[in-house]
Amino acid sequence: MAHRVVIIDDVADIRFLIGAYLKPRGFDVVAEAASPVDGLALAIEQEVDAVVMDLSIPGHDSIAAIRTLRETLPSVRILAVSATVPENDAARAALDAGADAFFDKAAGFDQLGQAVVELLR
Repeated sequence: MAHRVVIIDDVADIRFLIGAYLKPRGFDVVAEAASPVDGLALAIEQEVDAVVMDLSIPGHDSIAAIRTLRETLPSVRILAVSATVPENDAARAALDAGADAFFDKAAGFDQLGQAVVELLR
């Protein structure tokens, strides 16, 4: 059975690229969202295995969303990602909130996809 994933990022092209990488590798990208609020609702509704959450969504608190997601769905795997937040600060805040791993999007989509694969092993 394919792992069910929700991708949360404010940039539609980024959501598309992440999904395009994951789908042929056997992941079922069941939903995409531009905001943590929508993504959280979709993750709960779709009973997902993993969430890829961007930390730099204007007007939203992704760290609080990670905390809520962890409390609501304790078994879901959470990969926090960012290309604009300083890596050390973002990683620490995301991991403290309950993310399982942090990834710097600047490293590229191949590595991001591999990070999701590793997260779900």
